[in-house]
Amino acid sequence: YGDQMIKIADKKFIIHQKPTFLYGGELHYFRVPKNEWKDRLDKMKEAGLNMVSTYIPWQIHEKSEGDIDLTGKNWPENDLKTFIQLVKDSGMLCLVRPGPYVMSELTTDGIPLWLINNYPEASAMTQEGKPHHTRIFSYMHPTYLEKVNRWYNAVFEILAPYQIDKGGPIVMMQLDNEVGMFQWIVNQGDYSELTLSYFLSFLKDKYSSIQEANKVLHTS
Repeated sequence: YGDQMIKIADKKFIIHQKPTFLYGGELHYFRVPKNEWKDRLDKMKEAGLNMVSTYIPWQIHEKSEGDIDLTGKNWPENDLKTFIQLVKDSGMLCLVRPGPYVMSELTTDGIPLWLINNYPEASAMTQEGKPHHTRIFSYMHPTYLEKVNRWYNAVFEILAPYQIDKGGPIVMMQLDNEVGMFQWIVNQGDYSELTLSYFLSFLKDKYSSIQEANKVLHTS
């Protein structure tokens, strides 16, 4: 962002040239009736908060492949633009989390069910070469990245005009949430051929040879 909009200096957020401590709170628009959004924002502001944080779940906005609803045409609570505008009108700032993985106690963690069901070739794999227990994706798989790119293009068309440097309330953004958690809870990383090829390239770049990598990492 431009220096006059937001920067970090002396361990402080400087917003519009003013040191600002961000008091944030969660308001997930997709879980609250649209006609109650303003009321909730008013209450947050009255409580002394100056920033609103929300997930933007891909699975909520694209229930069928290719039908991305960010305007409320399929469901009133999908009207993301109106929600961000209300945050702006309130005078508060905004942190957005468009995923693709948002977790947030959602049934498929932010990922559309059609993507999980229709594109198994992009699945993360176990060490035994089977689809990962948690049905997560191999994050660098081209099919997965293609679908994420389309989602990002749609959601950022809404969000970009609301960045603080354009006069909007958005000061921060988080991509993914709790990424790597599924690998941790089942103690099983992604052993897909694609991921292993990236790891091998990393080792070759970092060490002079695989033999040297094995020596340093105490592996074989």
